[in-house]
Amino acid sequence: MSHAIDADTGRQAEILTPAALSNLRDSKYLEMLIGVVGDPYDKATNPHGIVNMGIAMNTLNQPYLLEKLNSLSKVYAEDLDLTSLTGIEQLQMAVAEHIINRHFNPHEPVTSKHIVLGNGTTALIDSYAFCVCEPGDAVIINSPHYTGFRDDFHLRARAVTVPVPIPIQELDDPERVAIYYQDKIDELRAKGTRVRCIVVCNPGNPIGMTVQAILAVAEKNNLYVLCDEIYALSVFRTSQDDDNDNEDGKTDPPLRHHPFTSVLSWDDLSNHIDPSRVAVIHGLSKDFGLSGFRVGWLISPWNSMLLAAMHRISFFSIRPTMTDRMITGFLNDHQFVDTLIATNRRRLLANYNLATEFLRKNSIPYVPSQSGHFLWLDMRHIVARFKQGLLGHARDADITFEDEIKYLEHLINDARVFIGLGRAFSAPVPGHYRLTFSIKPEELQVALSRIADDISAISGDSLLN
Repeated sequence: MSHAIDADTGRQAEILTPAALSNLRDSKYLEMLIGVVGDPYDKATNPHGIVNMGIAMNTLNQPYLLEKLNSLSKVYAEDLDLTSLTGIEQLQMAVAEHIINRHFNPHEPVTSKHIVLGNGTTALIDSYAFCVCEPGDAVIINSPHYTGFRDDFHLRARAVTVPVPIPIQELDDPERVAIYYQDKIDELRAKGTRVRCIVVCNPGNPIGMTVQAILAVAEKNNLYVLCDEIYALSVFRTSQDDDNDNEDGKTDPPLRHHPFTSVLSWDDLSNHIDPSRVAVIHGLSKDFGLSGFRVGWLISPWNSMLLAAMHRISFFSIRPTMTDRMITGFLNDHQFVDTLIATNRRRLLANYNLATEFLRKNSIPYVPSQSGHFLWLDMRHIVARFKQGLLGHARDADITFEDEIKYLEHLINDARVFIGLGRAFSAPVPGHYRLTFSIKPEELQVALSRIADDISAISGDSLLN
């Protein structure tokens, strides 16, 4: 459903501010996504539905999660009241003691006083942006990057995310990474734009890079750094796994190995940047597969003023008391959480191997992954074939972002599969997509089979030999 403002709605629009009106701009991709979510594949009830591999949701552990959460779902009298404007203290303590201090290896123990709770990391980034940025400030992020950052920083705070395209083959070179970031900062400042913040995805989303180089640039330019560590506990592959793959005769491209290390664990952080300009976000959505619960946290042991400012507005994003209490019990169960994390990693690796085997078999280049839920695909040759079928001629170099959208529409409508649109992730070149593999294995098999059939139909012959 479109919410565009047209001439007939002028009187209704008079009440809205220019900022509110600008937020109502049409988004073809958003409308596409709404259609996908409204027609989900189900083997029993909707076998012709769309298999969603475009959203980074983790459905691998749902039966295990449901059993645990249902054991915690009793309602108590205190759940009926508003007991805190910032979240119950017990949950902040559980996050600090049972997640951060046990799994992030912080250099100094994190306490509840270092944490701000929110109803998901989206709300936390929105609050962070409101506290750190002025309207028009630039927030720079290497591209491709998570598509949600644009709205998180812009819809209320009116900051503007600016992509920093870095060739994949240069992401491991700290000097080159620093040059790309500094060039973008200089370019924006020359235009009169204040650069305020750098967002670092650690581990990467959808691709990883060296963190130290970015912190050095931030320190040099007096910028804030938001470290998005939302996939911290979803590292499923190491250089050892890569060696084992090669021994088994697999042909996965060499792993660009970036071992995850939380910035909270750095004992020399102050040698790279003033720690007061660094904050970390994490939550339940990705590592725990609980995006529907909308619970996240921002951590900064180094800036009490930032935390105080965010606490002041945190009542706009508080969660039900029952949710806080349930998640407190959930996180306090060490054995359950440890088993969940280990099981999740095994299942992510199994699905990763299934997806990458398919990609190699079908000659689709991809960036090897070691964490998270997705793979970054180069499908330019397939989009070109699709365009050629429509026009009678096309080369990889001829495809446009509009072609990229048209091919995705074709995948949705004809193959009944949805993958993430490269342009939505600020991809600098058309023809790239993000494939989420953290779905049920049987659904992943269905989706890959549908894509294989579609590629064969486009090519006019089988690529599966």
